[in-house]
Amino acid sequence: MAISALTHTDPRAGEACALWSLAINHAVLEGELDVRAGLEHLTQEARDFWTERIDEAEAWDPKTFTPNGYVVTALRAAWSAICHTPVPEDVPCLHLQDVLATAIGIGNDTDTVAAIAGGLLGARWGASSVPAARRRIVHGYPGEQAERLVELAQLAVNGGLSGAKGWPLEERIDYAGWGGTDALARHPHDGGVWLGGVDAPGPAARGRDRHRQPLPRRLAAGAEGSRARGLPPDRPTRARQEPESRVRHR
Repeated sequence: MAISALTHTDPRAGEACALWSLAINHAVLEGELDVRAGLEHLTQEARDFWTERIDEAEAWDPKTFTPNGYVVTALRAAWSAICHTPVPEDVPCLHLQDVLATAIGIGNDTDTVAAIAGGLLGARWGASSVPAARRRIVHGYPGEQAERLVELAQLAVNGGLSGAKGWPLEERIDYAGWGGTDALARHPHDGGVWLGGVDAPGPAARGRDRHRQPLPRRLAAGAEGSRARGLPPDRPTRARQEPESRVRHR
């Protein structure tokens, strides 16, 4: 709330930031979407105010909330879009893309509403729920691309320190002794994307022993978990189970 006050003097803006940030925290830790998770941290007056606004968002059609440049309406528009967009049963993480389409369809201050909704949805469904083609065009100032923004986010949440394997500050990551580094699978929901370990077959791995040659830092950013790579369309397919989806209304 103190950070919000640097640019927005309306206390409702600070309360909205607190609610949404706590909802994001809840989504990461508990794997569910629940904007009410932070209500207990507000004053009684603010709690009553926002409980009524959240009830409205859950009851009314998303298109009701326009114009939506004001924080109270923008938050309700974002939460209404989330609540009124079904979670696909077959591929739950596609909820992110579907909600963003709903949020943009409301109209008016579309970038604000979609950004608010996207922050919470990303916390619930993860970065891989955003198609790789879209992630690649994300950029920041001055001239930073998506991979660098991921590195900065890691440093921000880790007190400026690298992770256990040295990423992102180490110039090269050594994967000698790791097992399963040759795993490779087609992304089950993102066309043209392959997920693989650092030794997965592909043009970059041909003609050298990747176990003995540490991976450059930029490539290691993706390899900390799994690496998305543009490989030929004749590789084996392996799907993974998506987590159970939960959107909580109270």
